[in-house]
Amino acid sequence: MPVLVKNIYGTSKDNASAGKLKRWKDHFGIMGPRCSEAECLESDNLLGAPIEVLDGRNKGKKYIIPLCNPLYKQHGEQLQIKDSTKCMPLEELETPR
Repeated sequence: MPVLVKNIYGTSKDNASAGKLKRWKDHFGIMGPRCSEAECLESDNLLGAPIEVLDGRNKGKKYIIPLCNPLYKQHGEQLQIKDSTKCMPLEELETPR
């Protein structure tokens, strides 16, 4: 079942979206992710997008997920992501490595 989230692009301290995706890949050990949006199959031009969960047990929590460039740019928009999406907590991104 897809999860409803809000794109909070532009609210994170780290606006380097390519760096966010690299940290996400390193965190999960995944090299070739696809866009996390429920209907999107894009695997090129992905960026690490900050999102806030709007429903379910993780409501209000903020994460980084892979999104394709067109969806990444839709600041403030709601979208449904695959329930299998691996979400990296946003605070882990803001922690120095």
